[in-house]
Amino acid sequence: MAKNMIQEEAKLSDEEVLNRYLSTLNTPEVTDTSSTQNIPDVTADPDIPDVTDKTKLSDEEVLNNYLSTLNTPEVTDTSAVTDTSDTSDEEEDDTIQFQELADDETYMNVLRKYGQDNKNSMGVQQEDESNLDYVRRFLHHTREFEWNVIDLGQQVDYLRTADSEKRKDFGYLYNQIEKVPAFYEDGGTGTLNAIKEFGGAILFDPFSYLGFGTSFVARKMASRAIQKVFIEKGKDAAMKEAAKYTFKNQLKTTAGRTEAAGYALEAGLGSVMNLQEQEIDMLSKKVGFDGQEVPEDYDYVQAISAGGIGLALGALGMGFGKTVGGGRSADAIVKNAEAKALTRQKIQAEYKDRTKKQQAELAKALVGETTKATVNGIIDIKSGREVLERLSPSGELTEAQYKKELIVRTGDVITETVMDLAETGQLGKMIDEETKAMEVMAKVISDRLLKVRGKDGKITYQLRQEDELFDDALSSAISRQGITVDEFANSLGSAYSDAGTVLGTLGRIGKIMKGVRGLQIKEILEPSSADKAAVGTSMLWKFFKKVDATRIASMVVQPATTGRNIVGGGIRLTFETAADLMESTLANIGNMTKAVTTGNIESGRGIIRDIFRDSFGKLGRLASFSDTSLLVDDLLKYNPTLLARMNNTLQDIGDPSDVAGVVRHLNVLNSAQDIFFRKGIMTNHIDKRLRRSGIITDNPTGPKQFKSLEELTAAGAQLPTSLLRDAMDEALEFTFTKMPSGKTPTSNIARKFIEFNQSLPMLPLPVGTGAFPFARFMANAIKFQYDYSGVGAAGGILRAGVGTYYSAMAKLTKEAGKKGEWDDAAVAAFSKAKEEVSKGAVGVAALYAAVKYRKENQEIPFYQYQADDGTLKDLRPVFPIAPYLAIADVLVKYTNNDFDKLDLKEVISTVTGVQSRTGASSFVLDNFGETIAALNLGGAESPDTERFGELTGQYVGELTGGLLTPARFVRDIMAAYDTEAAIVRSPDDINGIGFKERGVASFKNTIKKELPIFSKELAQFESPTRDQPIYRMSSLVGQSGAPRTEAEPNPVEKEMMRLGIKRYTLGAKTGDKSADLFVDRNLGDIVEKNMQETINRPEYKRLTDTQKRQAFAQLLSLYKDAANELGVVEAEQRALDTGVASNPFDRAKFNKLSSKETAIINEHYMEMYGKSVLEMVKEEPDVNNYKIAATLAAQLSKF
Repeated sequence: MAKNMIQEEAKLSDEEVLNRYLSTLNTPEVTDTSSTQNIPDVTADPDIPDVTDKTKLSDEEVLNNYLSTLNTPEVTDTSAVTDTSDTSDEEEDDTIQFQELADDETYMNVLRKYGQDNKNSMGVQQEDESNLDYVRRFLHHTREFEWNVIDLGQQVDYLRTADSEKRKDFGYLYNQIEKVPAFYEDGGTGTLNAIKEFGGAILFDPFSYLGFGTSFVARKMASRAIQKVFIEKGKDAAMKEAAKYTFKNQLKTTAGRTEAAGYALEAGLGSVMNLQEQEIDMLSKKVGFDGQEVPEDYDYVQAISAGGIGLALGALGMGFGKTVGGGRSADAIVKNAEAKALTRQKIQAEYKDRTKKQQAELAKALVGETTKATVNGIIDIKSGREVLERLSPSGELTEAQYKKELIVRTGDVITETVMDLAETGQLGKMIDEETKAMEVMAKVISDRLLKVRGKDGKITYQLRQEDELFDDALSSAISRQGITVDEFANSLGSAYSDAGTVLGTLGRIGKIMKGVRGLQIKEILEPSSADKAAVGTSMLWKFFKKVDATRIASMVVQPATTGRNIVGGGIRLTFETAADLMESTLANIGNMTKAVTTGNIESGRGIIRDIFRDSFGKLGRLASFSDTSLLVDDLLKYNPTLLARMNNTLQDIGDPSDVAGVVRHLNVLNSAQDIFFRKGIMTNHIDKRLRRSGIITDNPTGPKQFKSLEELTAAGAQLPTSLLRDAMDEALEFTFTKMPSGKTPTSNIARKFIEFNQSLPMLPLPVGTGAFPFARFMANAIKFQYDYSGVGAAGGILRAGVGTYYSAMAKLTKEAGKKGEWDDAAVAAFSKAKEEVSKGAVGVAALYAAVKYRKENQEIPFYQYQADDGTLKDLRPVFPIAPYLAIADVLVKYTNNDFDKLDLKEVISTVTGVQSRTGASSFVLDNFGETIAALNLGGAESPDTERFGELTGQYVGELTGGLLTPARFVRDIMAAYDTEAAIVRSPDDINGIGFKERGVASFKNTIKKELPIFSKELAQFESPTRDQPIYRMSSLVGQSGAPRTEAEPNPVEKEMMRLGIKRYTLGAKTGDKSADLFVDRNLGDIVEKNMQETINRPEYKRLTDTQKRQAFAQLLSLYKDAANELGVVEAEQRALDTGVASNPFDRAKFNKLSSKETAIINEHYMEMYGKSVLEMVKEEPDVNNYKIAATLAAQLSKF
């Protein structure tokens, strides 16, 4: 009604509009004196805000005062704070002094009003703050958002959600403050003050470091590459490598492109900020106060120029820099690499000098311990001997020598693999008393080798990546022997064609297990059952899986995902540091007590050093990441399978090669942060294990001891695969990507679930990658929740009890061998118990903090945090904070007897890590039942078939939307400066008749929702609780990984949250999604205005919460009826405008017919017209067949 009134009044003069509005005053309908704020703005220039205190005047007097200012050459109202009537060409100095603004009570009133409304960014005037200081604070406020991306986004958000009066208030304030003297002019704030304010805004803006950060990363990449070449090939090769990283070769290397991309992003950011400033000017109509025309579109030339300046400065910086990253010449980088190489050589020399007399003893001791399951079984692979040159028939070796060497090495590969399997306990699972050595050999080889035919028809061999234990053992053994997989496989066919040549290898295997006869070697090289099955796999199914893999990988390419993962990694690192500190204290408390009681100060210092290393070792390894990376290269030099696992950041996908190349490249940031954490965690795990076992010590005394992990690798010693694998598992677990081992009942269930889930790609089922695209993350997330909880701590206490039992049995046992087993079991139990209790204690502390927070913030959902300005921040993506808040909310609501307010679905989703809020996952979990119900495989087109078409189109659209995730980044950039692009859209306004048309329309709308520009074609999302559009707020900041922002809830929404009423439950359910939008559009306006009045009444406040919920339900029913009537009128008008007889509400009535009624009316239509109802609707758009059919069906069903 109000909207129609405005449209009518737009044709009238200003005075006629106001007189007409004036006539409505003093009627029973108008009771609020603030109604004057809703006068439509129909003037050519922006209205000057009326800010004088007129609360003592009647409505009529206020409007008469405002009316007297219309159609006059000069604004005379007290709110007229500028004179825009002078249009002479004479140049005037329009500079305004700070004191003038401070003395202008009108300006100060508007400023105070703005400060009260924008509390978070500006804030109210303090009691001891003078007007002059408050004006200067406003200038500081404008400088902050002009030079800081986060503040600029918040200012845009404020203006978007403000009404027209508040927008113009700010425009007036901003217009005037820009007229004060510049900082370098007389009367300005001064240069030092400007530097402080501009510098502060830039310093605290994380986006300011975009170019610097990428330059730093690029420099590290270049330095590491050069250092690696120096170590492997020497100084001359390193100098050649360094030449690749000069400015003229900027775009020829990954590091150079990384740096250039950083500066390009910084330039783009400059353009976006300029567009945001233009948006502020347009929303506030700032320039209109000077009589200028307010722009209606963006000046993209100006924006490109602003970005070009940043790009030019970046290019200039790169030009002055002699190498990638700037500032360091190729000589300097090579010298740095040389220094590191010298340090490594020095470590080697020190180690050799210290152990010179014990080298023979060392080799013998280490080789003799290769089959031990303890960490002391370090293997010194041919220490002091250089790896042979690449084996090749054309090399110095003769063909016979080559073949002989290959045969020997092939046998060593198999032997070492079997030894490794024995060490890890896997061999015992493979054999029984009747198993033969050749069978073990066949198991090692045939199940691991995969024959691959290339495009040229040539056959090569690869290791099958299926079993981590086998993969690690065999690939490591092949690498240590310095041969390729092809050489290993080919040698089997030639070297072992004669059974006699296999006896040496079988003899060595026979020393590990019994039996000596077996299969023929040709059977070993026959295609395995897995190979044969793969041949029969449908090409279409393979393509389907590749598409699904690419889809899942695309879902994590946004910078926001990388940012959140970094934040999550930092939080987990904090948890683990605290747990490590407690665990190390428990582990060393006995020794520390002994040192204190005996007065052994040096021993005490050593224990404190160990506790410090245990606690902060991970931080130290991450802080010196360049050195850590080189260390990982050394540790995994002979273990390519583990190295591949380290670099594979797409574990949830299965085979990374299934992912499209472009998506793999887009995942570079996410991969980098994953690898960053993994390398630090892995090296720290190994270092800690070796220190605990005495192999790494500050004062090495034996040949098997080292000062550091760096010395161990420099000395040429190689660690057992089992230790490396354990370290890798911890690294993968830290990044929530570890595959459960399956060794325990719970981990076996998790592993089976992941494998089963991955076998069902993209199917619309409540299981499979469509519902759970990140099953591996879910499994790791649940394990983390268990480990860092009271349950985990209780498990640790129970395990300590088991350890006590083992220790007691050791004392009672007289047999030395058995006693040792009991002792080892007790040590292992106590060690694990300390770890579990420590993690559990940290988790309990975190839960305690979460419970305290939730007790104090029950008025908002558990997954949100309310900022000072009232806006809400979504914490759900912040793992592992959100799960603790979810569990805390359950406990608090249980204690408060408010369980009926609990959002159980959201709690489960948050704790398990299910991605159920958006995308295909949300669709499957929310609509699976409805999809099955709508499934109609026969008969005429009906509402069921149409709904099934809509659901099918939406699901396919959501799946495709996963592939389009990178487009969301562009959409968020546009939303940062374009208010229309920032409006949240709904894909529910679907047109068409029948399964196909509605399915296609649903698919298109779902896709458009994800795409920039195209999303503007969709209807805006209609909130049932507010009249304003819903905006994507601070979208650019959201892409950095910061929590997404929602507008401050209005009073009605705050009361709903307090009562536990979900906003989505208020929406209309007419039976047609388009009709729902009409209803919700009107419902939001009615609810926001009328319900607010209700909740402020004394009668309402006296009700209990249960009674308030009941009152809400009753009033909403009335409001929905009113909104429905208004929606019908609007829909009928739109139908009339488009030339069709029916509207969505008619369709909704038809859709609500029962299946029996639908069948009856379709039969009737077939008899009368030879066509179904829907077919007639399509054929006769000028006839309202929906309404006719619905009415007639009700009558026919009675008979």
